[in-house]
Amino acid sequence: MAQSVSLFATQTEGAELEHKHRAEANYCFSGEGELVGVLLGRIFPLRPETTHVLDQHDRHIVRALKGDLRLVSVFNPVLVGGETHNADGSFERMSRTRS
Repeated sequence: MAQSVSLFATQTEGAELEHKHRAEANYCFSGEGELVGVLLGRIFPLRPETTHVLDQHDRHIVRALKGDLRLVSVFNPVLVGGETHNADGSFERMSRTRS
């Protein structure tokens, strides 16, 4: 069975997030910023043509530093469209319904 992913174009000033139920990858195509891994405090630069993968459900902070930080974000498993961020920055686990 083929697996699906969600693909989003995102513009952000910054946020603290944790995707407890999904892997996430971000490709920066505009602006400059940084991704901070909260647990270890590691800082990863985000600038055009860089990619960062969060495959351990890492709590992280995304900060825009210069220009409009624009990312293409990919999530697996797929987002189904009704998710909103909880107070802790995570999405609820939602099941995908087929019609």
